[in-house]
Amino acid sequence: MSVVYAQNGWGRAFALRADTGARLWEAPLVENGFAPFLVDEEGVWIGFDNLAYQRLDRATGKELRRYDRPDMSGAGGNPTALGDGALWLRNSFADDSNVVACDRRTGAVVRRLPADATPAFGTGRVYVANRGVVRALDTTAGYATRWTYTSPRQAATVRLVAGGHVYVADGSGELVVLEEQTGKRVWSYRLSAEPHPMENVVAESDWRGWTVPGLGTAQGRVFAPAQDGFLIAFGNA
Repeated sequence: MSVVYAQNGWGRAFALRADTGARLWEAPLVENGFAPFLVDEEGVWIGFDNLAYQRLDRATGKELRRYDRPDMSGAGGNPTALGDGALWLRNSFADDSNVVACDRRTGAVVRRLPADATPAFGTGRVYVANRGVVRALDTTAGYATRWTYTSPRQAATVRLVAGGHVYVADGSGELVVLEEQTGKRVWSYRLSAEPHPMENVVAESDWRGWTVPGLGTAQGRVFAPAQDGFLIAFGNA
């Protein structure tokens, strides 16, 4: 049975049957929020703006773990990311932008990297963006930098890693697709108009400071949100 996990923005999480929409369970959350869920074999993970997170049982919604780090603060709709054996949250407290990797079992901080966007992961790699520079870090070699990509607007977010490619939402309004191993530019597409030269472009966020949706892939296609509410699908002709 396929299940959809969601929250209502008022501190309640839900599990729904994908075919009928029937509610399977409802559970309380640590706080109100709008961040997307992550689901794996260990449970349903949800992060919050104050760098708290919860892990819920997939079948029942029972809370399995809760961890709070009050000395940090995340972006609005702060998403979680799972990779390299850790749970990652974006910290933007006091202009100190970074991503914090927490041990999935204990919540202890195991790594901290400069970043102003949520990281993305590939095989043996973590892709981290900070002030418009995307770095491909080798997690099997002490996080050595294998290649970099630089945005002309000093803002970039790695939205997706799939099919041997890295999909970057550039602050210029373009979707830029790079080879995963080399960082070579493969193709690009303009999703929104070029921002005004004086406009302050913030990676991953909209004008209110809320994290905006990412990209998705299914059936050999990549789906990207674009200007004026359009959803664009890319695939082989």
